[in-house]
Amino acid sequence: MRIALISSSTYPVPPPNYGGLELVVWNLAEALDDLGHDVTIIAPQGSKCTEHGNLIETIPAQTDVKHDWFQAELAAYNIYRPFLGYFDVIHDHSWFGCVYLAKKDDPYLKICHTHHGMINWRTKPDYVENLNMIGCSDAQSIHISETLKEPCKIVHHGIDLDMYPFKSEKSDRYLSLNRITSFKGIDQFVNIINRCGVFGDVCGEDSFVEDQNYVQQIKSLCASSHAHYYGTVPHAKKVEMLQNAKALIALPMLDRGYIEIFGLNITEAMATGTPVIGLRNGGLIDQIDDGVTGFLCNTIDEIEEVIKSDKVSEIDPTDCRERAEKMFSRKRMAENYIVLYQSILEKKEW
Repeated sequence: MRIALISSSTYPVPPPNYGGLELVVWNLAEALDDLGHDVTIIAPQGSKCTEHGNLIETIPAQTDVKHDWFQAELAAYNIYRPFLGYFDVIHDHSWFGCVYLAKKDDPYLKICHTHHGMINWRTKPDYVENLNMIGCSDAQSIHISETLKEPCKIVHHGIDLDMYPFKSEKSDRYLSLNRITSFKGIDQFVNIINRCGVFGDVCGEDSFVEDQNYVQQIKSLCASSHAHYYGTVPHAKKVEMLQNAKALIALPMLDRGYIEIFGLNITEAMATGTPVIGLRNGGLIDQIDDGVTGFLCNTIDEIEEVIKSDKVSEIDPTDCRERAEKMFSRKRMAENYIVLYQSILEKKEW
């Protein structure tokens, strides 16, 4: 099968450091390549192709979070548009779905789209019969369906498990691993650490973020607390922190208007054998096996009770790793997408 994977117009593929969407595209490309498919990555300049695959480079990678995201994707579309007729299936991962413009000239193109956040479209173009939308969690799929009034399938994201080795021994430190943004609740993490009298670490992307004032606020909070601020760390350091953490704490803030569609950090933690304590929000409900690989909580108070009662010590790290292997490997992700690609080719679109 000849498959095109269209990434965002923000980071190269694979991303040099942070880049959730772009990392998913890379892992999917690698897994599809391993399964014998002809894969072409369409991504910004500086991207790579898989061992047996191909690459179409588009525009330069973006360095400013406040750039015009739509115009960047439109510029990329104008570069890759002439090549689309070659592919059996075009799998779009961009933010605005400019690839659907090609349907005006060639309605027979087979296009599907995985969205990596809250859907920022409101209507389906009248010249497109089937969007073939794909969400990465149950909550996101429902959100997309209700917003667009269109069906939406589900495929969970997968990771390269070999990059997250298992470790059974843990420290006494809790970990926050997120972009340093308000809707990820980093300030709440620091407050929890302080109120519970435990120790924690804060790491995550802190340059390509919307609000640098918030980054400075977190640094100040950490300076006078039991939490240590690391900010952006290289992959090896991130894995070390995941392996050693007593638990990852994930606080996607519904009351700040945010749904966590799928947390790669959740899967990465479980792969290393580290349990996750998280708010019951979006993709976390799909990812965490409550009471087995961590705890889903309805409130901050519940999270603090889990910490104070040391419930995470009841979690077997092996169960965490086994869930990651069973549910969230990149091979499983690719196999699930292949089923959908085949449905599209068999004219069973949605």
